Order: sequence, then structure tokens, then C-alpha cells
Amino acid sequence: PASRGDWGQASRSGWALEYDLMPRMEAEQLNGLLLDDAAVEALGRAVRANGGVYRGSLVIGGTNVTTLAPLEGLREVQGSLQLMRTAVPTLRGLESLAAIGGDLEISGCDALETLEGLQGLHAVGFDVEIWYNEGLRDISPLLNLESIGGRLEWRNKELDSLQGLGSVKRIGEDLVINSENLTDVGFLGSLERVEGDGETFSNIKENGNSALQVEL
Repeated sequence: PASRGDWGQASRSGWALEYDLMPRMEAEQLNGLLLDDAAVEALGRAVRANGGVYRGSLVIGGTNVTTLAPLEGLREVQGSLQLMRTAVPTLRGLESLAAIGGDLEISGCDALETLEGLQGLHAVGFDVEIWYNEGLRDISPLLNLESIGGRLEWRNKELDSLQGLGSVKRIGEDLVINSENLTDVGFLGSLERVEGDGETFSNIKENGNSALQVEL
């Protein structure tokens, strides 16, 4: 799958992300970089014609992307799926997506309030990185995700519970959780294996003041 370096450069300052999404690339070429709703709609038509499978990596980015509804026929992304700085409030349109062969990254999408739309996702082949989404408060739609082949990295300021990850049984590499308001990590009880070097938990608070201790 494509690395983030293939698609653009990201820089962090606190909770802010700024992306260079390589605007010279034409979204209409369906080359995997989609920068507006028209490109998303065109991809949806192409995916439906291909039986719901996208044989590459997808980067969907920029505030001109306001809906993923045209992707309702997408069943599998064989590479990585990255959503960066979109204006979508939900992920509706991805309900049929069951598997991602590479990474799943959702970052800098401040309008995103819920991961609704990912209810059908069962497996991610490499990393799951969900970070710096200022408005994200509901991850319960990930209730069917069972396997993460790489690392799980979670950095979201407002979220207070990771119960939506309660079906995850295996994480192939490291588990990293960083959230100022997180008080509920009960999903850890369902984990059978974390195969990386270890787990990192930071800025986790319980009842707003005391550190929450977690052991696997």
C-alpha cells in the first residue's frame, strides 16, 4: 500500500494538522486521490462497475469532500484508505466496506462526529490510525472490527470511550492510546493478542483527575 509520503506531507502543531494534498493531481483521473464530491461520485460509478472492489489505495481529502454516499457499493479496498481533512460529518456510504488490505487512516476531519458507515468493516490488514479529529465522539460503528494486522494508534481529544472497539481480538503490532478525556477502555477485555513491543497509554484520565491504570 502507498505510504503517506506518496500522497502529501503532514505537519502537527498541537491538535492542528495541515496537509499538502498535492492539488496538481486531477481527482477526475481516479488515480486514488479524490479532492471533491464529483471525484467521489465518479469513483463510486467505477467501483460498482468493478464489483465493489478497488484494487489500489485511496486518499480522500480536503473540505470539498462533503459526502461519501456515492461509495455505497464499495466492498473492499485492497490497498490503504486514508481520509484527511474532509468535511464529512459521518462515513455513510461505506456500509458495505468489509475489508481494507492496507492501512485505515482518518485524520484531521474536524467535522466528523461519528464513524457511522463502518459497521460492516471486519478486518484491516495493516495499521489503524485515527487521530486529531476534533469533533469525533462516537466510534460505536466499529463494533464488527475483529482484526488489525498492524498497530492501532488512537489520538482524539474529545472521545471518552473506546467501547466501540469491543470486538477487536488481535492487534498485529503496537497499541497506542492518547486521549485527554478518555475514561473507558473496557474494550481491552476482549483483546486476545497484541503482538507488538507493548502498549502505550498517555493522557488518559478517570473521573477527570486520576490516572487510569491498564494492564493486558
